[in-house]
Amino acid sequence: MAINILLADDHSLYLEGLMLIIQSTENYKILGNATNGKDAILLANKYHKNADVFLLDLHLPDMNAIDI
Repeated sequence: MAINILLADDHSLYLEGLMLIIQSTENYKILGNATNGKDAILLANKYHKNADVFLLDLHLPDMNAIDI
């Protein structure tokens, strides 16, 4: 069974690298990603029943991880 992951980070190079690493690993599946807090909340609401892990940058442009 795959572990379903959501990602949120405003640094595109880091986000893309993390996605490549995760996608190349068995049993991990990325459900979606976001680059700001608003989209991270939308992503969490959309996949809240299916996601196992949400890797979230502490400081996004419009809000911080604690607010999210």
